[in-house]
Amino acid sequence: MLDILRKNSRHWLVVGLMALVVVGLSAFFGYSSRDANSGQTWAAKIDGDTIKMGEYITRYRNVVEMYRRKIGPDFDEKLLQQLNIKFQILSSMVMDRILFREAKNNGMDVSSLELRDSISQIPYFQKDGKFNMDYYKGMLTYNKMTANEFENIQRRELLREKVRQFVSASSKVSDEELKNAYTVENQKVRLAYIKINDVLTLGADVKKEEVGAFLASDQGKKEAQDYYTKHNDDFIDLKSKNKSVLKFDDVKESIAKNIISNKKEKTALVTKIDQAMKMENIDKASSILNSKVELTEFFSRKNTSIPAIFGSNTNDVLWAFGLGSKIVKRDIAGKTYLIALKGFESPKTGIAEKDYESFKNEFLAERGNTEFLSYLEELKKRWSKKVVYSPLLLRDIRNGAED
Repeated sequence: MLDILRKNSRHWLVVGLMALVVVGLSAFFGYSSRDANSGQTWAAKIDGDTIKMGEYITRYRNVVEMYRRKIGPDFDEKLLQQLNIKFQILSSMVMDRILFREAKNNGMDVSSLELRDSISQIPYFQKDGKFNMDYYKGMLTYNKMTANEFENIQRRELLREKVRQFVSASSKVSDEELKNAYTVENQKVRLAYIKINDVLTLGADVKKEEVGAFLASDQGKKEAQDYYTKHNDDFIDLKSKNKSVLKFDDVKESIAKNIISNKKEKTALVTKIDQAMKMENIDKASSILNSKVELTEFFSRKNTSIPAIFGSNTNDVLWAFGLGSKIVKRDIAGKTYLIALKGFESPKTGIAEKDYESFKNEFLAERGNTEFLSYLEELKKRWSKKVVYSPLLLRDIRNGAED
């Protein structure tokens, strides 16, 4: 179901809902048990401002209906419990009131003209590129909202955005910091690697005395019998008419020899790997392992996988940028590699001017969002003693989370 939401996250109602949940997560206030007897009529109180229980229930029902219609037949109320949606909605409503207060204190407001213009720009209310009142009323009716309810929500969103922009504008970023961030983001590396799984061995020599000693031990005999049981099909007597399986005593020596040889090969390989990792470069390491060195293409931190290394992912990409001068062993998608840094390629900001400007805008926006989240955390602490949740509602939320 969460995948369904992601696929449809461009719809304005879902975008608004996701914003609601994010703000709710950022505003997890404490609560008080004061006014427990009057908890049936109010959902929360914020320094004299009251969120009525009916207001909360209306918002909750609208959000549930949004989920129900967006998800369709796959809708399950357990999803709402997993998201703790009841408390997220309540927290969001509290934060709306707090942000409204903060905006007013900073001389901010949303004029009727701003509100009208913002609503007229919403694509779902337009026909032939222009605002259409019939579309507007129809969409609100479909979502069981009055114009007043939606406009209040839109007003709060605009005011929240004004506060966000106000806070973001206070974020200072120097040209040097931008250039350094751009270099880190777009720097590319190239890796040299050896696939350990592809290292070929010729087979270790096994003496007859070693086979005898192996089968004479209880552990050795058990290993041979286990191998015989697991690989029964490998010991079919092709000369027999009914294709019967050879007896264990007839094949135990060949099994023991194979087991001993494999153990020797693995031990020898571990020793070779240790020796190879001590080499000053991967080319010398390859000569010890008698294997070839392969190269990746240059790639940046934006890549989701390391080119040419099947099964790698974003974590492997980020790990690659932390490589030093040493050869490192790493398991990726069930295969073992010896990997070394082959070279760096730094971006030229002067040539990639358009790309740099795009990065600059994204960087500033991200920094602004970070500052805004920090601001919300600050508000959470500053207002925590002024927020009182209805004990009755909190009890209902807890009970729902435990079901």
